[in-house]
Amino acid sequence: MDVKQRIRAVIDLLETVRFKTCHQRKAIYFFPVDGKSALNFVCGVRSAANALGLQENRDAWWLAIETRGWKISPLGFLPEMQERGMTDEQMAEEILAIEIDTWRILQAEILSVKEQS
Repeated sequence: MDVKQRIRAVIDLLETVRFKTCHQRKAIYFFPVDGKSALNFVCGVRSAANALGLQENRDAWWLAIETRGWKISPLGFLPEMQERGMTDEQMAEEILAIEIDTWRILQAEILSVKEQS
């Protein structure tokens, strides 16, 4: 499996988790369904991806955060989500969406590099 396929597999996993956790069966992948649990889950996915040779890219993550309208902060974006009045489930879904966008950015960067070479 090449890098593109591995990234696609991570995106597919995150999209499945987002759909099932936030729209079908609550708490099937993490519990409670809230921002902190979603962040913990995402960190686990990142760790597994890193172990399989997919390197984390902070710049892609920051771009995904900013593109979705959140501020980069030492405290993270959870306090901002709470200030905006998001529910626990909305925060969990948004965190999964940010992570999906991060991996899509990485996928686009890899495709761009391959086209240039």
